[in-house]
Order: sequence, then structure tokens, then C-alpha cells
Amino acid sequence: SYHTLVHRWDGAWEEIARVELPEGVPEPHRSGIQRMRFDSAGDLIVAGEFTSIDGVALSHLAVLRGTTWSAIGLPPDAPVYALSVEGDEICAGGLFASIGGVSASRVACWDGAQWTPRDLVDPVTGGVVRALARGPDGALYAGGIFALSDLSTNDGRSIARWDGAAWQLVERGLGIWDTLSQQNTPGLVRDMAWVGDELLVGGTFENAGGTS
Repeated sequence: SYHTLVHRWDGAWEEIARVELPEGVPEPHRSGIQRMRFDSAGDLIVAGEFTSIDGVALSHLAVLRGTTWSAIGLPPDAPVYALSVEGDEICAGGLFASIGGVSASRVACWDGAQWTPRDLVDPVTGGVVRALARGPDGALYAGGIFALSDLSTNDGRSIARWDGAAWQLVERGLGIWDTLSQQNTPGLVRDMAWVGDELLVGGTFENAGGTS
């Protein structure tokens, strides 16, 4: 069944697209469109959990060029929950293990011709990326719910910075203390925004950088 999920407001509502959601997922849990961004050409990019737009088979990530929806390379194999656009580079984050026909764990970036992995590997649960943001220096930050290592340390998790070669935890990360296991488990980052030199983070967590 179709669910109208993309509209435009210019003094009156106008439908842009109808998005088909995956079958077999209970209605309250179907996420549909999760993120929208404009690329450097002014075209609309949408990401989320869907299987087609306006009858065109498009899985989880699509771009509207003029009046035509199309894919950005080969599709991801699972939902995309986060987008970041910087110049001609588009970065996507989510639950996927491959995108563009290449292996890519949770994060990858498109340069206009191909997808390049920015593998974010969670050895505990696999993790999921829910937010992406660019820092003042252009560095890519990822938030969600993940651990970059096992839970043997009491560092928080769930927020990391790409250093050009690997993901590094941001100042011990964000966590939720589990009284049963006596471990600091990953918190959940839902969104991030840079304001000048400050990074604002929203989500579900009770300690940041090791402090409540």
C-alpha cells in the first residue's frame, strides 16, 4: 500500500511523491522517509525505509532530479537513516552492510561516481547509524547506537569521528549505565548539529564523556 510521505509547502500543500513501505512490518514501526537533504545541484535526496517511490523501484535512498526519481548508484541492502551533504560528497548512514554493490558497514560516501565505505564496525551488536554531521574542520561525525569495541571498558559509545582512516570515539562517548551488568552500555544518538565550534547532540543517554 502507498503512503503519501513527501509534500511541499509554498502557501498550499503540494504532493511530491508517494512512497511504498516494506511489507511485513507492523504499521506503527514503518519508518518511511527519515532524512531529506539537497545536494550541490539543488536536487532533493531522501533516505529511509522504503521500496519504491511513485511506482519506481527504489530502495531506501533516492534523488529527485526535475520530476524524475532515481537511485544514487546501486541501492543499499538495508535502511538509510542519516544523510550528510558537503560539496559534491553525499554520505549515508544506517543499517546497511552494502551499498553501490560494495561492502560498506553502516556508513559510506558518494563522490558522484561511486560509493566508498567508511566502515563503522560494532563487534557487539552490529550497531546502527542514526545521524551524520560535518564538523567545522570538515570531519564527518556519526551518531546512533553502537560500540566500537567490546564492553570491557566503561567508556560510552554511540558517537564517533572519522579521522580519515577509522572511526574514533568522541571524548569517551555517550552511554547508559546498566546496573545489572555494571557496564556502561551504548546510548542512542538521534540527531546532531554543529553551531560554530559546538556540537549539539540529542537522544537517549544518561552520561556523556564518562559523566552524568
